[in-house]
Amino acid sequence: MSTIDPSTIMLYAVIGFVGAFAGSMAGLGGGFIILPVLTLLGFSPSNAVADTKAAVFANSLLSTINNWGAGGRPPTWLYISVITPMIVMSYIGAWAAAVLPGRVVMGVAAAAILAGAVRLVLGKGHERTFEEVVLTRARVAVAALSGAVSGFFAGITGLGGGVVNMPVFTNLLNLSPADAASLSLSCILPSAAIALIRHLTDSIVTFHAIPLAVGAALGGFAGSRISRKVRPSILRLIIALFVVASAVRMIIRAAGVA
Repeated sequence: MSTIDPSTIMLYAVIGFVGAFAGSMAGLGGGFIILPVLTLLGFSPSNAVADTKAAVFANSLLSTINNWGAGGRPPTWLYISVITPMIVMSYIGAWAAAVLPGRVVMGVAAAAILAGAVRLVLGKGHERTFEEVVLTRARVAVAALSGAVSGFFAGITGLGGGVVNMPVFTNLLNLSPADAASLSLSCILPSAAIALIRHLTDSIVTFHAIPLAVGAALGGFAGSRISRKVRPSILRLIIALFVVASAVRMIIRAAGVA
């Protein structure tokens, strides 16, 4: 990986683009695609995680700018309700990773996420836009609980919070798929930024993060723009498929296969 040539730069840009394009449509950071690919290419675990986080940050940043500019800005109370416990619990999850049996936690989380994905496909209630979501104690509690759980599992497993948040946003808050994805990516942004800063401080981000991030920025912009034009029923299916893929990967890791 020491030699950098145009073909290598293009390869990592494409990896970032594909991961972010898929992730931005599903409300995920894209790490579930990018991280395994970097691992297969021979990256060390720490470098793979750090470079992936650079791509996730670029994706969530451009997706958030695009979504908010297209009218997908979440209500302030809803955003704060999710992101505050999410950030706090991510630190607790990182601490718990050294104490709790990670494989057991990951397996339980994957089972719950799979159930949420099935519910996402089979059950379709009234889908609300952000303008239709009214501030209530129950909704604040659901949003805060989602943020806390997603933050904890993100900290203990290294996965993004979107895989937990998306089923909750669509099934319990009954947000439309596009607005749920917008809220999820907005919540991923600050946690990804904090993690990336830490990785830069630890000097484990490689040069490959640059083309990855550029590709991810383009993929995030394109994916989030297209997602707001796709029929809700189709977008729900796309989201469910990627959530299932992420959950399956968690089960494989929990089983110790990869």
